[in-house]
Amino acid sequence: MKTKNKGLELIKQFVGLELSPYLYTANVATIGYGATYYGTTDKKVNLSDSPISKSYAEELLKGMLTSYENGVMQ
Repeated sequence: MKTKNKGLELIKQFVGLELSPYLYTANVATIGYGATYYGTTDKKVNLSDSPISKSYAEELLKGMLTSYENGVMQ
């Protein structure tokens, strides 16, 4: 991940943290810091899923950022 800690904290501040699944305004089940999937798996977030820990939410965010960064660099 190329995003520095300051950028990561800014994203967290704007997105906010929800440890339980919630329905995003786009009508998509979301968890953590805006994750709609769990890590690199194809498993989508469902509203019936169990809550996650803050550390796992941060892990998901870092994984999403790495994926987005790689997409921009191509």
